[in-house]
Parts: sequence; structure tokens; C-alpha cells
Amino acid sequence: MTKSKLFFFAGEPSGDLLGAPLITSDYDCVGVGGPAMQKAGLEPLFDFEDFQVMGFSAVLPALPRIVKRLYEIKNWIIKNKPCGVILIDYAEFNLLLADKLRKAGYRGKIIQYVCPSIWAWRKNRKKLLEKNLNHLLAILPFEKKLFQKLPVSYVGHPLKVETLPMKRSSGIALFPGSRKEQVLQNLPIQLEAARLLGEPIYISVARPKLHKLIEERAPGCILVPSEERYDLMRRVKGAFATCGTVTLELGLHQTPCVVTYKLSSFHYFLARHIFKIRLPYYSLVNLIADRELCPEFIHKKLDTQEIACTLTRVMKNPLRFAMDEMETKNPKMEMLHALSLP
Repeated sequence: MTKSKLFFFAGEPSGDLLGAPLITSDYDCVGVGGPAMQKAGLEPLFDFEDFQVMGFSAVLPALPRIVKRLYEIKNWIIKNKPCGVILIDYAEFNLLLADKLRKAGYRGKIIQYVCPSIWAWRKNRKKLLEKNLNHLLAILPFEKKLFQKLPVSYVGHPLKVETLPMKRSSGIALFPGSRKEQVLQNLPIQLEAARLLGEPIYISVARPKLHKLIEERAPGCILVPSEERYDLMRRVKGAFATCGTVTLELGLHQTPCVVTYKLSSFHYFLARHIFKIRLPYYSLVNLIADRELCPEFIHKKLDTQEIACTLTRVMKNPLRFAMDEMETKNPKMEMLHALSLP
């Protein structure tokens, strides 16, 4: 008996990790995904690496390729008519793909896993989500309350921290980001601040392609592959991290942390004056807790002496973080349930 098809799209490593547990033997799973999703059983139809770009300087040269892939994916879906399309994170591309699929007449289920940050910027995207999606799987507790016209399941963050004793010994961990542009902007600041503390320095390498770049800029430091980052979080005294999911992971591991985020002047202008992003906090751990558990040094407020002193203070008096106690749901079960609805 021929199985119904599901099309999955995950355009970056974090989405690949989120998508792997969704792959199910109940359907013929095809699409775009990395090594984790492929190992779980996804049949890749397009090259995962084609989509891994970020920042205007990287996006512009890659734009023709990405647009070409967008239409290739849309055309494949319209031609092959999978019963469902599962879009994972990667908001800008996925919102555009969902809109084009609906306009082209696709009537299957479209499910987005990870809510775009409409609470931070481009709030008009809410209407687009409600118009084109059948279901949303949210990983942050406050996101479910943002929608009235779209079914939303709060599934929680996939990170599960085992109740093991923390073996904190020595060292400071740096998490400079998963993109070349982030690393170039933030690694020098984090590195200078860490060296003021006189501890061994460990640097988490988010992607293998960044290894050489970081190695050249951080002689004498110990580089740690991404798959070992949770062990690193459990054993260091403290960490410097760039804004992103990693701040939530550090919070769940109760690792004392200071957040640094440097932008180019152009990107700061866009964020501040064009997209008008003004939040009480910019790191996920602080947004969820609604208080400053990890002090933030954003853009121009990046004095390395002050940053180092702040981490010393946080390490002496760490504030504990606990995820929201709302009942979470299994993402795969919620996906399958949404697919079965009329």
C-alpha cells in the first residue's frame, strides 16, 4: 500500500534537530533537511546547504539561488500533492513558501513548527500566518496567546535537561553564534572579556565550517564541536553568549551567562529605525522569565572590562531559570493530530 507523502522543510541546523523527531514511518517523508532528519528517514530532494545563509552581506549573493529553490520547491509540491507540508523555523522563507502554495491552489495541510518572532518585529506577519497555516507548533509559552484565528499547540522547547549533578570545574565558555557574520562581530568581544578572567577558554563551534575561522582568531583556546555543547554548559563556571536559542539552553542548564550582541551599524539602523525592534530584553531566557537572568550588552554597550566584571558577579550569585510550568505536548503527536483533522 502506497503511503501518503509529507513534505518537510528545514533550512538550517537548528531546524534539522527540531525536525528529526517529527519524521514518521506513517508517511513517506521527503523534502529538505540535514543529517539528523535524513538519519531519521527523510528522503532529501534539495540540497540542505543551499539555504544556510544569514545577514544581508551573505543573503544578497545567494538570493538568486534561494529564489530559484523556492520556486522549485513550490512546483514540486503543487505537482506531487503531498497531504501535508511541515515548515520548521526559517520564518522568512517559510512564510513566503506557504503564501505561494496557497496562491497556487495547494489545499493540503500546512504546519509551521516554531512561531516567527511576531512579538518582536513585523507584527503584520500574524495575518499571513492565520491566512495560510492550518496549525502552529509553538516552543515559547507566551506565543499561544498571540493568536485567535489559528490553532496553536504549545509544545515547549525540545531541550531536555537531565537531573544530573553539575560538574562545574573551571573555564569560561564562549558561544559566538552559528553564522560567520555573528562570529566576526561577537567573538573578539567575548574573547577579550574572557581573557580578563584568567580562566581556560572554551569556544563552542556551531558548525564545522566555522572551525577554521574561529581557530585563526582564537589561538590557545579549546574548540568544542556543537554536539558536545551541553556537556560544556554543565561543567564551565560561566559563559558569554550571542543572542539566540543558545541563551535558553544555557538557562536550562543553569549556567551563569552574560549575553553580548554586536551588530553592524547598518543592521542596527534597520533593527532600530526601520523594523522598530524595541523589547525589554533580547535574549530568550530573559524574555521567557520576564526578568534579567542573563545581563545583556547590546550593540554599543560593549565595554569588555564591564562585561568581564558582570560575569564574575553573575557567577557568584547565579539566578535560577525554570521553563514555564504550562503543560507541554509532544510535537510529533500534535503534528499527526493536525494532519488528521478535516
